[in-house]
Amino acid sequence: MLTYRRDMATVQNRGFRKGQALIEFAVALPFIIFIGVAVINFGFYFYDFIGTHAAVREGARAAMWTGTNGDARFTEEELRTIIKTAHGPIRPLRDEEIRFSVTPGDPDFGGNLTSVTVTVDHRHELVLPIYFANGVQILQISSQLKVYRVPGFSS
Repeated sequence: MLTYRRDMATVQNRGFRKGQALIEFAVALPFIIFIGVAVINFGFYFYDFIGTHAAVREGARAAMWTGTNGDARFTEEELRTIIKTAHGPIRPLRDEEIRFSVTPGDPDFGGNLTSVTVTVDHRHELVLPIYFANGVQILQISSQLKVYRVPGFSS
């Protein structure tokens, strides 16, 4: 009979341990979800950050192409399309986020070449903005690149 009582105590402790594991999981679950959401948000932000910089690089590369007479090969609307295409699909670029600045005879390039500055100020909206207590839901990504146009350069 003594053996039977020990076995019953063991069975009762097993039930207690299952309940304890459930409580520990319930306490840990919000932290696990918080970390998961943070990783997902960071991944989307990093993808958008890289895409924005790649789009500016492709836009600047296209902006420096000229015809044989030195005129720009692409119009501003075509450059916007190139930049939007190079950016990627996560958070598409809007037209108002893309700016061009053309400086003829730019002194930074010896005073006899035309420079083009491509600037993108992209607003990245967080996918799951639940963990910012101050209400921040938009992060700014800015990228700028300045190139000069070489007359007759086309590729």
